[in-house]
Amino acid sequence: MDEKDKDLINMLWDEWKYRNTLYWQMIYRFGFMILFVSFIPYVYPKVISHLGKLVIAFPICGMVLSIFSAWILDAEAARFSHVKYTLNKHRGDYLPERFPENGGFIWWLRRANIGYGISILFSVVFVLLSILSAASLWFYGLPNIK
Repeated sequence: MDEKDKDLINMLWDEWKYRNTLYWQMIYRFGFMILFVSFIPYVYPKVISHLGKLVIAFPICGMVLSIFSAWILDAEAARFSHVKYTLNKHRGDYLPERFPENGGFIWWLRRANIGYGISILFSVVFVLLSILSAASLWFYGLPNIK
């Protein structure tokens, strides 16, 4: 391995670390935003009580935001995966041994590309939370705060 390859691997490694950090920061930020928007009616019921049934707009916005953020997370996971693939290709003989190919379902699960699964799980969980929040507000109304 010559000096040019080492520089390329270092650059790709830095890019991988950046993408990894960005991906997880986005998960936490989007998750907090979705929860905040979806549950504003429960946190500030006196402020928004005059909206009536329109109060379900908050969980609906949370649901739309969760679908949009899952799309962004999935795109970032694809970029992240491409950087990992390119890095592994250039590491060649120096690539550490991976999980066995014939280890059964558990080893297949451990080898799986986690980014895409997390993006889908993120969307499903937060859409369901938003739907439950909207249904609760529609059928039971705002909580009674005295």
